[in-house]
Amino acid sequence: LNVNGILVFRHAHKYQEEFYKVMPKLVKDGAIKFQEDISYGLESVAQGFLDISTGANKGKKIIIVAEE
Repeated sequence: LNVNGILVFRHAHKYQEEFYKVMPKLVKDGAIKFQEDISYGLESVAQGFLDISTGANKGKKIIIVAEE
């Protein structure tokens, strides 16, 4: 499943409860997979925003600026 360009915020009130009942189990069982696009360092923030705006990132963009 590839979802692009869908805004669901106006429908969240109708589906939010069911979403949180169903989706966590599907992710845990491996039926739903996701990708994370991880960058490291504060210096990568600008490129990260550029990647998001141009569609160059794959999956959820995560920038780790510091590790504890």
